[in-house]
Amino acid sequence: MSLLLTVIVVALVFEYINGFHDTANSIATVVSTKVLSPRQAVAMAAVKTDPSSALAVTSRRALEEALGHEVRTIVWRFCTDGSICAQHGVPIIGFGPGDQELAHTSQERVSLDQLREAMLGNAALALNPA
Repeated sequence: MSLLLTVIVVALVFEYINGFHDTANSIATVVSTKVLSPRQAVAMAAVKTDPSSALAVTSRRALEEALGHEVRTIVWRFCTDGSICAQHGVPIIGFGPGDQELAHTSQERVSLDQLREAMLGNAALALNPA
């Protein structure tokens, strides 16, 4: 049980410091060094997981059971490290607290209610793998 709790805490810490090492930094690096054009770099970072895939359906069901409300499927309009996993064939989903319009900006913030819900949701995802 303590190992599971440790894994969940590490995952949560990683998620909340993600802005320090997200894909946006990778895009900026490859564009500024002229390794890729801006168009190529953004295409490299784009990821889409089919909402009807087993991963998405199972994850959404686990989240809805844990949170007690419908979980919307949306497109995130900011970068994450998920694109790196996707490039290697690892399907991904995104789940987390906050307002995507404020992600990775100086105005980004998370309420305690959002943090509690994210912790419950991440635990549900960890305990119900697709």
